[in-house]
Amino acid sequence: MPDTTELPITLRLSSRAQAVLLRQAHDAGKDVSQVASDLIEHIVTRPSIEEIMAPVYQQAAASGMSDQELDDFLQAELEAHRREKKAKPA
Repeated sequence: MPDTTELPITLRLSSRAQAVLLRQAHDAGKDVSQVASDLIEHIVTRPSIEEIMAPVYQQAAASGMSDQELDDFLQAELEAHRREKKAKPA
């Protein structure tokens, strides 16, 4: 397990969010504090979109592709992905 420290905080949750958190803790057989900690850890440590896309931007820059060409390419890829996803049976 990575190095961790305890950070006392107060969470202000809607009753719906609290109910979901309590249900997740119950279903996982964990303390609600552990489930909340796991969720926060996951969200704050995930890479940003800039970090995820850095290799794509670097490759586009190295190829001489303009920002508009990159935008057009990514939009076409997104549309193709959506068409493929829609065409697959559930």
